[in-house]
Amino acid sequence: MKSKLKLGIVGTGNIFKSAHLKPLLEHPEVEIVAVCDTNEQKAAKIAEEHGIPYVFSDHRNLLQMEEIDAIDICTPNLYHSEISIASLKAGKHVFCEKPDAVSPEEAQKMADAARDSRKR
Repeated sequence: MKSKLKLGIVGTGNIFKSAHLKPLLEHPEVEIVAVCDTNEQKAAKIAEEHGIPYVFSDHRNLLQMEEIDAIDICTPNLYHSEISIASLKAGKHVFCEKPDAVSPEEAQKMADAARDSRKR
């Protein structure tokens, strides 16, 4: 049996709740193992409602979890490149809500980090 993709979520606001949460929970090959939001109470509520075992308020702590394969970034646009680059450097694949970055320079940094890490 194929193992599930272990996913960490960064950002539990409206875009996550309205567009990402339900499809991820219903996907048979995905398991959300951690959620992270600067508002830890909001993240904890979502985790409790959906049986997600780990909650963080700082994405750097979430990225230390070895069992996580990929990060789904649902934060405000300003933070997409910073969190994507940190995730790639931590050896995680990245799903990033659009736009990927706020400037071409930041997008290039993300592309460079993906190339260097050999992650997608």
